[in-house]
Amino acid sequence: MDIEKLNEKAKNAEPANKKLFEKLKKSKPKNLDDVVHQLHDEAFEHIDCLSCANCCKTTSPIFKDIDIDRISKRLRCALRFYSEVFTHG
Repeated sequence: MDIEKLNEKAKNAEPANKKLFEKLKKSKPKNLDDVVHQLHDEAFEHIDCLSCANCCKTTSPIFKDIDIDRISKRLRCALRFYSEVFTHG
């Protein structure tokens, strides 16, 4: 599928996606994390990242302050170390 067709498909799906997001905002599912993790596991039963790895090649992870805080607490390391690593590469 070429990029123009993919962009057109995404544009056509936009109204349905907005409707879904609005529905999710209203319902505020309490188990959303569990559902996402389950869907992730199901999807990756069919996807071999090592055969493509395009996500890792083209998109760097986004770390918010709360993520850096959680990582530093979990690994029991100084927060400033992670802040430097994640903000300066």
